[in-house]
Amino acid sequence: MAKRNRLNPKRTFGWPSGKNIEEPTTDIFGKANIRPKFSHPRSCIGTFKDLPGFDQCLRLKASEIPEHVQSGVILAAITGLDQVIESGLRKSLKIVANLAYSKASNGGTRGVIVGRRNGPSLKDLRRGGKTILAEYPKAARRWCRKQGIKAKILKCAGGAESLVAAGVYDYCLVLVETGTSLKVNGLVELATVFRSETVLIANRAMYANPEAKEAVDFLAKLLLGAIEARDKRYLTMNVPSEKLDEIVRILPSIESPTMQSLANGDYAVSSVVPLEGLAALKLRLLKAGATGIVELDAHSII
Repeated sequence: MAKRNRLNPKRTFGWPSGKNIEEPTTDIFGKANIRPKFSHPRSCIGTFKDLPGFDQCLRLKASEIPEHVQSGVILAAITGLDQVIESGLRKSLKIVANLAYSKASNGGTRGVIVGRRNGPSLKDLRRGGKTILAEYPKAARRWCRKQGIKAKILKCAGGAESLVAAGVYDYCLVLVETGTSLKVNGLVELATVFRSETVLIANRAMYANPEAKEAVDFLAKLLLGAIEARDKRYLTMNVPSEKLDEIVRILPSIESPTMQSLANGDYAVSSVVPLEGLAALKLRLLKAGATGIVELDAHSII
């Protein structure tokens, strides 16, 4: 007899396993002060004590997450858009937020058809009768149908680039980010099949419930706020009253700086500013009369 589900789907979050997505997910959640607790590094089920609307999280392979969210095993989860596309469930799932935190560049990735430099071309592939080694076979088949290409699709769990570079196959469909590995191995991008990034997804039916929607939307706001804050810093300083207008003009604030009058007639001024150019900004502020400048990490902006 099957055991009763230990989880409450309406309050369970899908946690992606695999270092390429789990490590940056842990990092972004940590910056948002959300830390799931697992009793052991290999534990499948964890708990939340600081995430409104969620009590537990279930560790799953990113490729399995779209199916389990769609079927209602869990309310929401983090996975890659590539996995949603490959599952064929994109229209059945609610994509709540796009989270730009892929492992190398904090940007997106691309599913591309790859070939060898000076090897068979995309034009050759269009003539038909070729084989594509695909890490995303369902996406490859849909792309070929849309393009009117008759090709044999072979599923490959990994290492497709190596087999094309070695001349075993002429084409493959793989996920790339910077393209450096392709260049090093004499490979080129022939066509883009899809674009991907990390996404927060939810079960459409459960998301229609106001309480569930509030919980998932608030999580999205926390995560997006943590991503937004990665290249920002929080500055606070003392400013003489006669220098206040000049200091405010110098500060490249997201919104108007916060100003609080002090007992001596001066002001305490605080502002969130970009990390880029911060040293030069501090010099300008000091020259303009600011004192006691304190720099703090801006963990989240919501």
